[in-house]
Amino acid sequence: EYHGDHRACEDPRTMSPSGSFAGFVCWKPDELSQVLDYEAGRLADSVLLAAHSPATVTVGEDGEKITEQEALERLIEIDEHGLKIVPILGKAGSGKSHLVRWFKPHVEQIEDAFVVYVPKGGENLRGLVLGVLDRLDEVGEMDESKELREQLETAFTRVAEEGIEEAILNQISLQLFQISTLESEDIRRQGIAELLRPLFLAEEFRVPMHATGGVVDRYRASVEEETGDLQGEGFRFGVEDIPHPADLRGRLGDAAQESYDQVTSDPVYLEIAAGLISDAFHASIPQLFGLVGQTSLEDVFGAVRKLLLSKGKELYVLIEDLSRMQGFEDALLEAFLVLPTPKGQPQQLCNLHVAIAVTDGFWANYTSEAFRSRVQSMNALDRGNYLYLESISDSHGWDSTTLTSFASRYLNALRVSPQQLEVAYVSAVADGSAVDADAWVPQGCSDCPHMDSCHSSFGATDGQGHYPFNEHSLDAFYQDVVLRPGVERIEGQFNPRFFIEFVLHPILRFSPDHLRDGTFPNAELERDYRLARPLKAGVIASLASSADEDGQRRETLLRYWADPDELPADRAIDLASGIHEAFAISRIGVDRLPEIRGEFSVTGTSISLSWRIPPVATKGVDLK
Repeated sequence: EYHGDHRACEDPRTMSPSGSFAGFVCWKPDELSQVLDYEAGRLADSVLLAAHSPATVTVGEDGEKITEQEALERLIEIDEHGLKIVPILGKAGSGKSHLVRWFKPHVEQIEDAFVVYVPKGGENLRGLVLGVLDRLDEVGEMDESKELREQLETAFTRVAEEGIEEAILNQISLQLFQISTLESEDIRRQGIAELLRPLFLAEEFRVPMHATGGVVDRYRASVEEETGDLQGEGFRFGVEDIPHPADLRGRLGDAAQESYDQVTSDPVYLEIAAGLISDAFHASIPQLFGLVGQTSLEDVFGAVRKLLLSKGKELYVLIEDLSRMQGFEDALLEAFLVLPTPKGQPQQLCNLHVAIAVTDGFWANYTSEAFRSRVQSMNALDRGNYLYLESISDSHGWDSTTLTSFASRYLNALRVSPQQLEVAYVSAVADGSAVDADAWVPQGCSDCPHMDSCHSSFGATDGQGHYPFNEHSLDAFYQDVVLRPGVERIEGQFNPRFFIEFVLHPILRFSPDHLRDGTFPNAELERDYRLARPLKAGVIASLASSADEDGQRRETLLRYWADPDELPADRAIDLASGIHEAFAISRIGVDRLPEIRGEFSVTGTSISLSWRIPPVATKGVDLK
């Protein structure tokens, strides 16, 4: 990650006292967290709509492409049963949650819609459940909600007294006992469950499991802390989590040792054991945290829907990440399947619309086949296919246009500032134009004295400048992210989360000081984005042999900001004049020749020509 010293920003328009473009900064680093937060649920509606890039959604994993507006219409449209559930699947970081978050201000504009929004981050499991109850209580007073709150409080008090680590292991042991005593066609699985129970009662086996950083600690974090984020796949117990003999704290008792020897005697047994323990962990959450008892979440939703029906309203539930509800997602999803109108009876519950962002893996592993089948039947017009969100631009990859278009919206939101966006948004809500961001989002570059030089040198998308990036630097920086070993799951696609986290946020946070000091682009970029395409050896050699006081920065500039296709193999060149001015890097007088690139087509006796004049041709070109 790119890093450096950070000093608080003043008004960004005062960053260049001389009035020149050199060292100019048009954003405030202390506002980055209000704009560049990839957890969309934490963004204000005004910022989210201003920074939002249109998503490409497919019906089925590789099916027909539809717009996000068409995805929203699928949520709104409801069948004769008064029920619609729209899952949005995709990889972690692909923008699923952002799309569900984008639904929220649009749905809130629908007359008689009551919206329950379940955010991805910022709450632990208890907070998520209580947040849902708080929102449902706004409909009206309900005995069911009060009773469930009491159950939750009793359960959390019990867990606090017992200690969550011990409470978890005790509940796992109980779950394994229940599995071992239930009738099952899989006798081997049932037998291994019976073998595991004495292990979970043995202190020597339990101690390594709840060590700091161990499996119980990881599980506790997934339900107790605000950022129990496991890349959207939920908690899972693996074979590697079963303690090795060297990890055991002392010798096991005879019964436990015999069980341990049998379970670890065969890799197949270990896989079955890990699956059983994972299922037991999963089943323990409702028991531990009071989500089962006389009153259930289903009871509360039923009571709310009755009240909403009496008020002529419909219920919309928007879930940013189903994996954050792990452990009670079954009860929650089952509550959604209750039909408003029982067969042959008058309507008893209000209509229900549900959008769920979820990774492919969690959907396959933690939702029941019966539930998935019901959801497919609700989406018969799409032939039972789910909606998929693979990338912001195209499911086959990304290019520099993808990156500049995406970045320009966030850069514009930063220049305008979150406060001014909110003012503009409130006004737009009042006049009914809020859902069309193009109609109310101000242009942050319009009053800038450097706009012409900046846009012609760094580039712009729809009037929104790319500074301090250009298309080549964004491409190079993201190329590094794609190649990082820890994020290979990107698989060549555009991943908005990683682009924000590893490119936009760190560079915009730490570059202002270097820009003001005349030291940007600084050497840390070479280290932190070292996997990007290398600079041509001949260019490096020519810089090394010259007496250039800007040699090191020029090398970094050319590696990231130059077009690699236009850079000669054996010498350095100047880039667009505004780049040199902004970064205070002297020109060496070797300009690339303005090149007109174009296409032609011939129809009969007519020839059609189209061409592109590069920004560096600031004085024009002779078309002859």
